[in-house]
Amino acid sequence: MTLASQVAEWVAGVRFEDLPSDIVDTTKLRILDVLGLALAGAETRFGRAIRFGAVAVSPPGPCRILGSGDKVGVTSAAFANASFPQALEFDDTHNESIVHMSSPSVAATLALAETRTISGRDAILAVAISNEIACRVGVVAPGQFHRRGFHPTGLFSPFGIAYGAGKLLGLDAQNLAHAAGTCGSFAAGVLECWVDGTDTKFLHSGWAAQSGVSAAMFAAAGV
Repeated sequence: MTLASQVAEWVAGVRFEDLPSDIVDTTKLRILDVLGLALAGAETRFGRAIRFGAVAVSPPGPCRILGSGDKVGVTSAAFANASFPQALEFDDTHNESIVHMSSPSVAATLALAETRTISGRDAILAVAISNEIACRVGVVAPGQFHRRGFHPTGLFSPFGIAYGAGKLLGLDAQNLAHAAGTCGSFAAGVLECWVDGTDTKFLHSGWAAQSGVSAAMFAAAGV
């Protein structure tokens, strides 16, 4: 069995009741943290540009861009709302993998929650799954990706979100593994932006959220 399938079997079977109480508590705090940082980041020059860009590329949809009255498609909302918290560089980081895991996982979960009925427990479970997997994938080679010019958030968070979003979509283990395979083709994030001081690093969280949601939705459709 492939590693993607082994993870998929776990995701398909895990329930909210399986989460340790401290994980539930910290996940709630991470959700609140991302919401606060997103609202703050949305007011920056970068945040305003992201909002205008997301509206420009997406037709009207059911999902809100935080801090505004704009409503766009699910992937565009996930992208914008995951990018906002990066603008101020205060979103949380897993120290070993150096992944900013919560911004994209929370944004992806909240965007999907506006397209279907999802309970609070479902949302907490999805964020916890996404964060757990993103960090575990990231610790395969701690610190080595930065040295080679790649941003772990862009590389690893898509995998976590593909599984977390797939859980919300009710995918079985086979389709969860398919989603992981697809998002592997989406994962990216070069750190040239550290050299020239551009905004692109802040986009990596957004791309991760959009890629993970897209991969899960494609898997649900049969890809």
